[in-house]
Amino acid sequence: MMSSISEDGEIEVRISVGYVNALQTNGSDVNVMYSTPSCYLKAIHDANQTWTTKTDDFFPYGSDAHSYWTGYFTSRPTHKGFERMANNFLQVCKQLSVLGNVTGLDAGGKLDDLRRAMGIMQHHDAITGTERQEVADDYIRMLTAALRGCEDVTKAAIKSCGEKLRSFSDKRCSQLCLKMVCWGKKEILAKSPRSQLCLKMVCWGKKGLLAKSPRSQLC
Repeated sequence: MMSSISEDGEIEVRISVGYVNALQTNGSDVNVMYSTPSCYLKAIHDANQTWTTKTDDFFPYGSDAHSYWTGYFTSRPTHKGFERMANNFLQVCKQLSVLGNVTGLDAGGKLDDLRRAMGIMQHHDAITGTERQEVADDYIRMLTAALRGCEDVTKAAIKSCGEKLRSFSDKRCSQLCLKMVCWGKKEILAKSPRSQLCLKMVCWGKKGLLAKSPRSQLC
């Protein structure tokens, strides 16, 4: 199917090129041809012209009379924050799916869904916040659905890791669990009872290990 679409597109381009160039018989000075970036740059160089340069800020710019594009970095801050959080979760989901060796739940497909959603979110009318409200709502709907799919993968991965770690000794288990979840949080682990939650996330029901093992502080 894709090849036929590509061939049809090529035929249409050739017809358009032939039509435009045929107008030269009527005095047109336009010549259309297939080209490459190298050919284009060579033509620019051969023209031997002096080109103007711009050194000041490009923003804001106007596309029409009384129409100015601004707010790229400030519009829809919640939208921008959601996209950033989703990217963090995508990286977590990818790594945990490998550590937990998650093969069911269509893990690959759900990861791809979030990858695609994140790719769309990089569009210049998405992350910038310049889209209409209806489109922004659709972006959020799509990203939310993809995140929920990856939540299932992450839960399965954590459960799998927990089952594997049950076979380790108490000290090694507490150390590995904290390494996986609480990266470099030595000070927090030494002071905060919340350190027990890290171990609970991976080693199900092994909360007591943190209270007993001094190695639990080794993140």
